Amino acid sequence: PSQTADSAKMGNSSAKSAACKEALLSFDSQQVSALESNFRRVAGMRDPKDRIDEESLSREMHLGGDLDSRLYRALHKLSGSDKPLDKGLKYDQFVVALTKCCSSSRYDKRQFWMTVVGEADGSVTKAELHVFFKILIGMTLKTSGSNNSATIDCLAKESVVQAFDQVSGEAMEEGQTSAWLQKEPATEDFFSKLLSAHFLVDQSAGDVQTMTLSRTLPRLSRPSRLLQDHHLWVLGAHIPPACQDRPWKCLYSSNRHGQSFARLVGKMVFKGPSVLVIRDKGGATFGAFCPVSWHKHNKFYGDSSTFIFTLEPKLKVYRSSGVNQNFMFLSTSLTSCTNGLGVGGQKDYWGFHLDTLLEKGICRSPCSTFEGMPCVSSGVTFDVDEVEAWGCVPDYVADEKELEAAGVKKKKPKSWEEYQARGNSSALDNNLEAKAILEAAGRANHSDDVRAADAAMQKDQIAQRMAAGEPEAPSDDEEDEYDDI
Repeated sequence: PSQTADSAKMGNSSAKSAACKEALLSFDSQQVSALESNFRRVAGMRDPKDRIDEESLSREMHLGGDLDSRLYRALHKLSGSDKPLDKGLKYDQFVVALTKCCSSSRYDKRQFWMTVVGEADGSVTKAELHVFFKILIGMTLKTSGSNNSATIDCLAKESVVQAFDQVSGEAMEEGQTSAWLQKEPATEDFFSKLLSAHFLVDQSAGDVQTMTLSRTLPRLSRPSRLLQDHHLWVLGAHIPPACQDRPWKCLYSSNRHGQSFARLVGKMVFKGPSVLVIRDKGGATFGAFCPVSWHKHNKFYGDSSTFIFTLEPKLKVYRSSGVNQNFMFLSTSLTSCTNGLGVGGQKDYWGFHLDTLLEKGICRSPCSTFEGMPCVSSGVTFDVDEVEAWGCVPDYVADEKELEAAGVKKKKPKSWEEYQARGNSSALDNNLEAKAILEAAGRANHSDDVRAADAAMQKDQIAQRMAAGEPEAPSDDEEDEYDDI
């Protein structure tokens, strides 16, 4: 039958109910057209009544477990239908239910989520939440190109642990579930986004539209010694999506670059949003997400999206309390108070602080900057074991406005000739008298031979890469240089 005939059968003319007409005003013309087409596709045009029932919806959504059935029952309840469940939902009824789910307030979305996942009284058990997270995480990993069942199960278990952090027993009551969902917008929006992807997007060109998840699993450009998948999954829920589009770049690793505060600072400043991770020699692993570039300043800076986290012995995130704006601090030139790198608290009473040798640190609690934050290190004072810094926007370049606001300017890059001259020179090249004395004493200038050998090796390596058609590998170790204004 033609589309016109189909639309007429669905009551898409003057026969359309008043409630349906009002509900359709929530969608634009493209969404309405996609909704009509997808309704026909899912209903399968089985009979002139053209309804979506539990079986056809399960075939479309295939969530697994009993969530397909729960989803259909929740939609049936929202539709206001007085017909038995097995009679299905007509187009008008389905539109009303879909509108309430996809275009409603956060409160309504929260109630819908609890209806689908939890019990009739609004409570949610650990087992029910585990099933839900396995579905959510499975979809997330599928969109990122991986779908390992062991990883999914591990991340789901960790997500349940996080959700029940302040709850004793095997179930959250309705009030506890609602309070938790308010802090988890990606979870709260899951079903509205899922239904929108299946019914409000044109699917005629091919497979069902992949759901666009606001929850992602951050990826790393190289393996980390401190960050594991379950850590990244939990941290990713609190980090802006724009900071998770591409793999994070390893800006600094004490294991790779050596334990040097100067090197850490040189590689972190003006690199945009970053994640700093520290392990102390007492076994505690902790760190911070910093939403703005690190730079040297004698005052605190940053914003309320900064947070401190612990990875070991317990995985937990501590968000801004709103009490003060003391988020990020970095200085090496103060004479009246402590130099170093700090996050949260106040000078000499830090959330955590690293000294300028990158050997020792301080962590005090309570920290007024972050809500409920305890001492996150193994003690009030601690010895640094290992440090990593990850850039969340790999190709970030600080603009002039950002540099000027921070009170610095970028050093003018040297010419290629100057760079070559500096890179290929030794101390003796500028001291002809010392060089002559060594030669008179029969002592060879070994640096000449070393530089010649290095140049020959580099030339051979470049020739081999060009012959193989390989581009020159980018360096992780490039550092920009800045001058104080």
